[in-house]
Amino acid sequence: MGYFRCYFALIILFWVQAIGLVGSQAQAQSLSQTQALQSQRLLHLATTEYPPFYSKNLPEFGLVPDICVQSFERMGYQVKVSSYPFARAVKLLQSGEIDGFLGLWYRESRLGWAHYSKPLLSHKIRLYKRVEDNISFDNFESLRQYLIGIGLAYANPKSFVDAKLKTEAATSDEINLKKLFHGRIDLVLISENVAQYLISTGPGPYRGMFEPIGKPVGEEWFHFAAAKGVSDHQKLVADFNQGLSLLIADGTLAAIFERHGFTQNQIPSQE
Repeated sequence: MGYFRCYFALIILFWVQAIGLVGSQAQAQSLSQTQALQSQRLLHLATTEYPPFYSKNLPEFGLVPDICVQSFERMGYQVKVSSYPFARAVKLLQSGEIDGFLGLWYRESRLGWAHYSKPLLSHKIRLYKRVEDNISFDNFESLRQYLIGIGLAYANPKSFVDAKLKTEAATSDEINLKKLFHGRIDLVLISENVAQYLISTGPGPYRGMFEPIGKPVGEEWFHFAAAKGVSDHQKLVADFNQGLSLLIADGTLAAIFERHGFTQNQIPSQE
């Protein structure tokens, strides 16, 4: 009797292991099929000129595109990145002619056409002036007499927009800094990282010519934004978030930050 019980138990154990093996193989096959399908999906993603965060002149198009591309590649996607003027990139995103934009700031007004990912990194927005000019910034009311350069189609901090100051839009921060240098505007609203980059890489006279004033006007976070006009935009964002979590977990994201020379910007957590 004991022999038969032992024999019967071995048979049950064999079938349990066999079923488990089949289940594992099926799960692995399903994951492989999913990745195969994704590998057939070539993503057309847009970026713009906003160095040092992204630019066609930077390695891997810059920090933000590098993070986004690696996040998607972790999930089995192929990615093609193209650079456009920002206003043009927004129109392509709104129409669904591209799959997504690498590094869009969050705004509720954009939710009708942009599906946002988890945040990628933060940066501070500040006002810059010429060193020789006696301008201080304690509150927005003190700035009413000045003409402030802003980026065309940029989503500026709400507090700044609500103040309704005198502004003049340019198609790039580089143009705004040049206008400030020649005294055509009094101030520039600009990312601190962007200002530092343009000053250090611009004409020699730029060094020592500009300085930030007051406290930062705001802090913004970059996101990947999928075009809601694309049928699988929800899956794209979900897969991107998963890929980003993998980069965070194994230290790749921190290495990407270091490789691009970013040490002061806040890195997202896994939460």
